[in-house]
Amino acid sequence: MEQGFRQFFKRHDGSGRKDTLRWGFSDLDDRLNVGRGDMVVIGGYASAGKTAFALQLAFHVAKNKRVGFFSYETAADKLHDRAVACQAQTSFGRIMRNTLQREDYGRVRDMRGYLTGASLELLETSGMTVSGIGAYAMANHYDVIFVDYLQKIPAAKTGRTPSEFERVTQVSSDLQQLGRTTGMTVVALSQLSRPDKGRDGKVPPPSLSSLRQSGQIEQDADVVLLLYKEYQDFAYSRRVLDIAKNKDGVAGEGMLLNFDGDKQRFTKSAGQLPAKA
Repeated sequence: MEQGFRQFFKRHDGSGRKDTLRWGFSDLDDRLNVGRGDMVVIGGYASAGKTAFALQLAFHVAKNKRVGFFSYETAADKLHDRAVACQAQTSFGRIMRNTLQREDYGRVRDMRGYLTGASLELLETSGMTVSGIGAYAMANHYDVIFVDYLQKIPAAKTGRTPSEFERVTQVSSDLQQLGRTTGMTVVALSQLSRPDKGRDGKVPPPSLSSLRQSGQIEQDADVVLLLYKEYQDFAYSRRVLDIAKNKDGVAGEGMLLNFDGDKQRFTKSAGQLPAKA
């Protein structure tokens, strides 16, 4: 305790905020204290836009950190196209149809320095285990890794085939330990289990128990963000981003985001959720 008392004043000398991640959204920057070795889980339904959201966060983090984005679902060239659409605010539809117009090319060309300045590597990693992710990440000296998504990561080779529950539980635990042992921040995307409609016919908002296939994910994460549509039955609904778990801060708070699917970009909505008492 004597040593800890002396170190306390060295850690908290008032010289500035600790080296925590900046996400590009002031609400998250103010509420989350995510640093070395922490594990963040972003949970969402299939159509919530969690990959686009994670990619936008990764690009912002990569302005100051070395970031690896490990994708089990999306090809690297499509991830690059999404990143360009988001950051250059160019139509993703025209990019995918290969019908970019003169002004699109000009906008992307003019932003070359900004787009290539982020220390971000987008990787197709189908079949790679957590140990493979760790080996590649350490070889490339990443500070932060994003994994899209947790339930797609295969189990390490053993003498038996684990159940889905066992596999996801082990993968979650391995990701947490990867962060703890290497000091890398781990941001893992996760699917959510779709709830049944209530008696009023409405779908209730997700909670920590909605994390699919294993309660271990909730236990391992230092921060859990749940991304879902404000109105599930409305295609153009705003998104709710709920801070469902916040080990070093306040949980239970949320924010409303607008999602422009054609630009693959999230922005803070002018209207926000009412403050909790």
